Amino acid sequence: MAIGWRWLGGTALGLALAACPLRAQEVGVSAGYASYDLVGVGNTWTASLAFGHALRGPWAVSAGASVLRYGSGADERTLVMPETGVSASVPVRSLALVVSAGGGLSVAVRGRGETQGTIFTGMALDIPTGGPLSLRPAARIRWVDPWAGTVADFAVGVVYRLGR
Repeated sequence: MAIGWRWLGGTALGLALAACPLRAQEVGVSAGYASYDLVGVGNTWTASLAFGHALRGPWAVSAGASVLRYGSGADERTLVMPETGVSASVPVRSLALVVSAGGGLSVAVRGRGETQGTIFTGMALDIPTGGPLSLRPAARIRWVDPWAGTVADFAVGVVYRLGR
């Protein structure tokens, strides 16, 4: 029952973001390295897609999902982790330091695993490239089935601001 409410909340946030003016929205894709301590310990790749909406001042809300594959052989697993969060941007000269926090789910789409809750915190550096694009190197730590397992992501992404 609780999972149904989380999915409903995520869907509502996604619809709210879609209804907002384009000039305040952004789409980001990223890929990188992940270190995990879940059923086993190791290193792997991660990729994500996120949609964001700027609020007043430095605040923004976002919804997205990450993919992570880990394990080996018969115990290989693929997780999809849909999440929602809030962030604040702090200008540093022509750059912006972005600090974020939020939560979501860890859903096993391949291999054994249960759907579990997650919480995360992260930090990124928004580097404008001119026009609507920016580069965004980021680090994020995610606690799965808080506090049973962790995933630390180190990724580089590209953000496209709509309506610019």
